[in-house]
Amino acid sequence: MHTQDHPTFSTWLMRYFFRGWLTGVSFFAAALVLLNKNFTTLGWLCAIGFGVSVVWTLGHLYYRLHHIECPRCGSATHTEQDFAKRIWVAHCATCQTTWNLGVGIGHES
Repeated sequence: MHTQDHPTFSTWLMRYFFRGWLTGVSFFAAALVLLNKNFTTLGWLCAIGFGVSVVWTLGHLYYRLHHIECPRCGSATHTEQDFAKRIWVAHCATCQTTWNLGVGIGHES
């Protein structure tokens, strides 16, 4: 198997995480302001919205990390962490390619 960088996954992940983070912060700030101004029902609804947005964002990111299509052939891949390089990779059995997802704290050398 040869290794290639996945063309879109890391960019998509960063954008989705940023949007989820921004949504969560917005709900959290709105909850604090509304609860401080004694709008109790709306404040707690925003607090619940914060919790739901955090769980949804992390759950969706986890799902997408483990359900990646191969950009070359479109088949399902098997995602795992490469502990030696400290990155996440997706293996495609159909075209015999390992895709570096660009996610992790290590560098592909």
